[in-house]
Amino acid sequence: MKKELRLYLIRHGRTLWNDQGLMQGWGNSALTEQGIRGSKTYGQSISKCAFYCCLFKLFTTHN
Repeated sequence: MKKELRLYLIRHGRTLWNDQGLMQGWGNSALTEQGIRGSKTYGQSISKCAFYCCLFKLFTTHN
């Protein structure tokens, strides 16, 4: 029997700092209206998916 694996990668929505060109990842920045709409749309899309396992891991990079 062949099993299927689906991997969903989720990134944060657009923030005020994105619009201002500021460094990301060192603090919290509010979502823009575009970021809020996108997050809601994505949430509605994945709510229709059957999840058997959900892992949360935060990866960041810095120089």
